Amino acid sequence: MPQRILVLGASGYIGQHLVHTLSQQGHQILAAARHVDRLAKLQLANVSCHKVDLN
Repeated sequence: MPQRILVLGASGYIGQHLVHTLSQQGHQILAAARHVDRLAKLQLANVSCHKVDLN
């Protein structure tokens, strides 16, 4: 069953792989990251990217 999942740190090494894997499984991803340009390279349809700085 597809779920909506928030991934913090989505532009990092682990975050990018996590977003890609979850997306491949059909989940809706809300990706929060400092560097959204890195996520744009993935070109995944069910991923919503948001620039976030938690400092």
